[in-house]
Amino acid sequence: MVFQTQQRHGHYFIHRGLDHDRRDVHWQCHSNAAITGGMSFGAAVELNVTMALSWLPLIGDYSKTSGKPFKWALVSAGSYCFGSLLMFSIGLTTVIITGYQDFTAWLAQSNLGVLALIIIIFSTVTTTYLDAYSAAVSFNNVFKGKHNNYLGVAVTVGGLVLALVLSMNVYINFLYFIGSVFAPLYAIVFANYWRKSQVIPKYVNFALWILGIFGYYQLQRFDFFGGTTLLIGLILVVFVLALQVPFGARRKQRE
Repeated sequence: MVFQTQQRHGHYFIHRGLDHDRRDVHWQCHSNAAITGGMSFGAAVELNVTMALSWLPLIGDYSKTSGKPFKWALVSAGSYCFGSLLMFSIGLTTVIITGYQDFTAWLAQSNLGVLALIIIIFSTVTTTYLDAYSAAVSFNNVFKGKHNNYLGVAVTVGGLVLALVLSMNVYINFLYFIGSVFAPLYAIVFANYWRKSQVIPKYVNFALWILGIFGYYQLQRFDFFGGTTLLIGLILVVFVLALQVPFGARRKQRE
């Protein structure tokens, strides 16, 4: 993963090797920049956050059978944080020193030869394997299947076809879709978990999640500097905590 942000004459350009996005392609994200001529700080933050959110289900698929969940959660979060900071640093340093805004373009003209090819292949193969297997596990969780290996191969082939036929502009919308689904979902899950309370009925949590997805797209209009994920997450946590009071009181009355 390489993410580079540079401001020149009021324009923000974001480039990222989509290792983490279940796609083995490189895209240049102009987002609203293609229309308005620039990308806000909040929009750039949101793209980073949604990319990290996309890894939460994957980490869960690999760590769910662990006998020490806290330890593995800490290791997973710490490793991802360290790796991301390292890649951010590499991308920023490359932009400052070489002037290239696209890391892949710099690799192609760096005379590194085989080393550059190994870097690209290694990053692509490792992350694609993780993503493909996780997608197979998620599919089997829903449809009660057992063939993770075959499904993983099918997911890989399907991802390759999509990467070949779809425009790169589609991926920015996909990232925002990830944010709209996972940001409300995990805000509700974490709020209920840390309160150690299951007093809110599942259908209420589900309704909050649907409202959160809709609210995510509406809140994007405000261009919050901390990203839409943070904003919708805070709002939903407040809602969950507030609803726990009446539902908790009703539960006590029944008991």
